[in-house]
Amino acid sequence: MTLTRRDFIGGLAAFYAAPQAFAKDDPAILPAYYADYLARIADKVRADAAKGTPNGFFFLTDPHISANYCRSGLIIADLVRRTGVKRVIGGGDYSVAFTYGKPARPFVERLYEKMKTLWRDPIEAAGGLLFTAKGNHDLRAWTDSKRSGGFVYASAKTRELLMATRESAAVTVNPDEKSGVYFYRDDDQAKVRYIVADTSDGVRETESESTGAGYANVIRPEQMKWLGEVALGTVPEGYGVVVAHHIPLTPFTLRPTKGEMPYSDFRRTLEAYQAHGKASTAAGTFDFSSRKGGDILFDITGHMHADRFTCANGILHITEVCDAYYNDPLGATPFSDRLFTSRKERKGTVKEQGFDLLMFGGDTLRTTRIGIGQDRIFRLKPLVLKRGETHRLASELDGVRWRIFDSWDVKRDDKQKDPDLRFTFSNEIAAISPEGVVTAKAPGWATAIAIAPDFRKEVFGIQVA
Repeated sequence: MTLTRRDFIGGLAAFYAAPQAFAKDDPAILPAYYADYLARIADKVRADAAKGTPNGFFFLTDPHISANYCRSGLIIADLVRRTGVKRVIGGGDYSVAFTYGKPARPFVERLYEKMKTLWRDPIEAAGGLLFTAKGNHDLRAWTDSKRSGGFVYASAKTRELLMATRESAAVTVNPDEKSGVYFYRDDDQAKVRYIVADTSDGVRETESESTGAGYANVIRPEQMKWLGEVALGTVPEGYGVVVAHHIPLTPFTLRPTKGEMPYSDFRRTLEAYQAHGKASTAAGTFDFSSRKGGDILFDITGHMHADRFTCANGILHITEVCDAYYNDPLGATPFSDRLFTSRKERKGTVKEQGFDLLMFGGDTLRTTRIGIGQDRIFRLKPLVLKRGETHRLASELDGVRWRIFDSWDVKRDDKQKDPDLRFTFSNEIAAISPEGVVTAKAPGWATAIAIAPDFRKEVFGIQVA
């Protein structure tokens, strides 16, 4: 049943406070200024569903709870009731790096209690289906920036805490696993397999109250073997695949690295699956040449506290802005001008939080930003051209300007404050004209962007064969 706006506002009045209540900063009540805003969000989501993108989920990452306005759980609960979109995927990093002198163990324990009461509980009370990836800060913290002390749970305990949601009880896990947070969940109605990987899969056997050092940022061979043979190897016929985890896999979505990128076995396995090929990894060789499952639709991550994306080697990689009130997105999200503002400017407005509601179907993904950032459209089927060919792209956005960059060749200068100067791109693979005409120049992958005056974006993958 779809609720009308009148039904919703009347039935959920307790979720909204009068404007003066915001002065009390009660995280259990949404300020009144959210009511009309969320009504518009819900209208937009329903319109997206009517455009052929009926499948949806929320993706919220890097809430870093002690640095968060703590409204996103109630916002998601609100929108679950209003839109009927129930699936919620967490991208990890509920804890923070440092307690700044506060005793670390009770600090981390309080953060987890807030994670339950301000995120998990309201989402599940609204009928939401929540599961989460593990971030590199879950669940631990150092006491200071010198990292002289801190607290960290044993990895098995972190797994237990992060998977203490109703929907986690329904996922398929590696039955031999005791510490890693990785699994898959099939949505039989949408014909989608959601695969969650653990990019901080190092094992810590015992907890420690003397260090905040977490779990090594690796994918252990045991996990890699399960991901290749089971999670990817058994995708049902006709099911698309959405992959989620915390740390990204490409130079633009993570950062340029000399030599091999981190998690190269995992990335090559995804690429081999997409290409109906084989991947040789430290965990074995995975052969997808006769796979029955459908394509990987996209790979979604967090960690970098910024909105970035690229279509590389057949996979659309998307990394999302942090939900915390950090200022990081200001210097880390190119193609956005002043779309991202400081946390002081955000407080007391509907831009306090930052996460997406994603709707997809056919060859299109539409993201609706709740809070700071912009809506985006991603075309899931890449355009394939031969060298020398041209093709004019058409955007459904008005008044766009066009950009294109080689998907793998990205450079970064962290001395630059302006994100449009911090990142420099190559155009050896393809070029694009002001009218959106792509010219294929050399074999490889490129990413084209149509940017509207309000910085909404439409993104296209380009393969030059």
